[in-house]
Amino acid sequence: MIGEFPTLLWIERPDKITFPRDENGDRIVLREPAREDAPPINLNTYVSQIIDDGIAYLTIFYGFLFDGITKFLRGMLSAISSVTVGTPWPITMGVLLWMAYKMAGLRVTIFVAASLVYLALFGFWQTAMDTLSLVLAASIICVVVGLPLGIWVGKSQRGHAIMTPILDVMQTIPSFVYLLPAIAFFSIGKPPGILATVIFAMPPMVRLTALGIRQVGESTKEAALAFGANPRQLLTKVELPLALPSIMTGINQVVMMSLSMVVVAALIGAGGMGYIVTEALENTETGRGILAGVGIALLAMMIDRVVQKANTTRQ
Repeated sequence: MIGEFPTLLWIERPDKITFPRDENGDRIVLREPAREDAPPINLNTYVSQIIDDGIAYLTIFYGFLFDGITKFLRGMLSAISSVTVGTPWPITMGVLLWMAYKMAGLRVTIFVAASLVYLALFGFWQTAMDTLSLVLAASIICVVVGLPLGIWVGKSQRGHAIMTPILDVMQTIPSFVYLLPAIAFFSIGKPPGILATVIFAMPPMVRLTALGIRQVGESTKEAALAFGANPRQLLTKVELPLALPSIMTGINQVVMMSLSMVVVAALIGAGGMGYIVTEALENTETGRGILAGVGIALLAMMIDRVVQKANTTRQ
């Protein structure tokens, strides 16, 4: 009683739920009551079983929805991979260096060139481009979904009240927990890895977008309204341009957190550089794992330097 907290609540076992097929081949819900002499269970086991039954119901009766999402993610990733992985490496490297020079200048371009040479010399080029495809796919989804949510949170008290606890939970739950619903609904592979990465990396995009919107001065908005701006013009021509530095910081954070999730997502078949790290961990190949980890760090630093320098130059 003193050394361990006692179980104060015991619950009757719920019905055992299965989903067999009827004579027509359609799935049905079949409930089988627990045995009369079955012992009661605690609250943890009871709620866990309810969650498992709910997930099983959704995956069986709404599998077409999850299959559609998986198909969309595979198509999106294939389109990005055809550019990053399918393009010959001299062209890809040249384009990346040209973009770095145009966006961030000569000094950052030299750093990007050194990082790409490291990846190529140590044989990480293909896996690095595969990782870059995953990060780009996850980042695009985070921006497309997170930007409207951030605008809603920044302009609406109700949106702020609803999204704040959700974002708090998303940012505090351990990253491995995101893999559980991804596997339950989408099996293993790259699509669930992208979705787990999106859930992990989206909160900074929403928070920093909302912060930028809220930091726009009231006098500035009143002046725009006095000159006849409607709500749409106020948002697109005043609030978003002034909030752009904060939004760019959010995009930068999304990319960094997506790369940090690469190793975890590799545990469910996402592949890329994370797979090399996890494989080295399983086989105790310390040197190979360190080299792959340095490659992931260089990818992150490359993107971070380019985005930060481009943002500073634009300001």
